Amino acid sequence: MRHLWDLKGHTVCRMLGTSLDENDLEEIAKKLRIDGDPAYLHGYLVSACKTRNHISKMMERILLRKFYNINLTPQEAFEQIKSGNCKTPIGALIWIACQDRNLEPLTFQIVHMRELESLRNRSYDYSSIEMLRARVEELRAKIEKLKKKRDELISEKCKLRNKVFELTKELNRLKSEKVEMEVKFNRIGGDYAFERIRELEMEVKVLKGEVRRQLKREIRRQRAKMK
Repeated sequence: MRHLWDLKGHTVCRMLGTSLDENDLEEIAKKLRIDGDPAYLHGYLVSACKTRNHISKMMERILLRKFYNINLTPQEAFEQIKSGNCKTPIGALIWIACQDRNLEPLTFQIVHMRELESLRNRSYDYSSIEMLRARVEELRAKIEKLKKKRDELISEKCKLRNKVFELTKELNRLKSEKVEMEVKFNRIGGDYAFERIRELEMEVKVLKGEVRRQLKREIRRQRAKMK
């Protein structure tokens, strides 16, 4: 078996480029702890696969997992590439065809010519590109608004949290005060003390009435004497 590091760099480039999507690249970047856009990561992986190392071994395992159920000979894979009638993913066909050392340069030539032909036949709609750019700017503006709204919500959340803390503190103070008052209340006799207070208030009221009546009688006597 020919390994990735046994193949030419341009062959590995096409193989990885046609076999790994952005989700694959993102997962690989996490494992390797590499930052960068997909184009940078692709170039990094192709360069790493020039020699036998932990990265090239990992990439080979990933490709083998993708292609394990494809049973083709190198010649059969090459014929599919040559005819253009590819019933198998092109990345797998390149991998299998290049297991034959003699077929690798021919495989690359065909794939490269197909790439150039695709570029020649592609027409760019620049108005669509401008629309996409405008849409990107619009999305960026929306993202900034959402970030600002997020910051406002975080600030409001902090204020509410502080308010809850103050209310909880006040509630605890009132609970403590209630307990103290209950203790004092029980010390002075509880409900019986309130009944006794009401009785004393009634006695005071009766005494006040009696005093007022006696004062009135005394005033009347004094007035009678003065006459």
